[in-house]
Amino acid sequence: MKKIVSSGKRMTTVNLDGTECEVVFSSSYNVFSVKAENTVTMALESGKSEGDDGVITVPAGESRMYPHMRGLKSVFITGSGKVEVFASNEAVNPFKSAPVNNGGYNANLLINPDFKINQRGLATYSGISAYSVDHWFRNSEATMNIAENGITLTYSGTSNPSVFQKIENTKLLLGKTLTFSACIDGAVYSCTNILPDAFSGTAAYFAFARLDGSTSMPDNSVPHIRMQILTGLNLICVLNNVSGCEWAKLEIGSTATPYSPPDPATELIKCQRYYQIRSTNNIAAVDMRPNMREGADIKITALSDGNYSYAAEL
Repeated sequence: MKKIVSSGKRMTTVNLDGTECEVVFSSSYNVFSVKAENTVTMALESGKSEGDDGVITVPAGESRMYPHMRGLKSVFITGSGKVEVFASNEAVNPFKSAPVNNGGYNANLLINPDFKINQRGLATYSGISAYSVDHWFRNSEATMNIAENGITLTYSGTSNPSVFQKIENTKLLLGKTLTFSACIDGAVYSCTNILPDAFSGTAAYFAFARLDGSTSMPDNSVPHIRMQILTGLNLICVLNNVSGCEWAKLEIGSTATPYSPPDPATELIKCQRYYQIRSTNNIAAVDMRPNMREGADIKITALSDGNYSYAAEL
């Protein structure tokens, strides 16, 4: 079975007949998302079955995202009933996840939410402001240490004692209700608000949760988590002056739903869209696998071990 998607279209609906269906888009994409009426599987190659490497199961009534970052036109779906298929280049699931037995969860929009992908390989990050574990930026006042469960943090000042993650393509989330949560010292803190369509100022906080429980606007000396908009409509999720973090989660919706640890292999692929280490410094952007962030000015840096980093970070 084959479904050819009309030119330029990124979403389609397919009624599966119980056999494998190849859904073919007119352009190449890095992410496929599927919402299924019944339980189905999706894969990037034909002939794959549930349990095989590279196969994702989509439970009945739910959706799953497959961020492969390989620039593909086809996804293979096996099962029966109606499925909705969406292709994109952003790791954002467009479908709202459905609860299961009142214990459902929404997709986590953060990359490397448990800090376990650490391609730079250091045990401690300190000094000038820079990226640290993958996709997390550390301001200069923060020292980050890798822990068994997450990270621990210490600070040299209170003007900007934070680490944060920047969200690509914030415009896709405008007008949506967002919830940011984080597990700090075994307790979960969360903040919720609607991401407005327009902002005044250059660094607008639009949601925060103080660790002391106060509802007063915090300054940087107060331990808290927050969602913030920077100049250029860039959303960041901030851990400010906290002692560490086990995991963090950003989701669409007004409730902090349970955290689910990501698959490490899938998370590494997502991270390598922004940062990779290779043995030579002359690999063309088109030959990078997975493909790095489209439109980025890739910075190549020689490393002390003789390898080279390729950075296309936000």
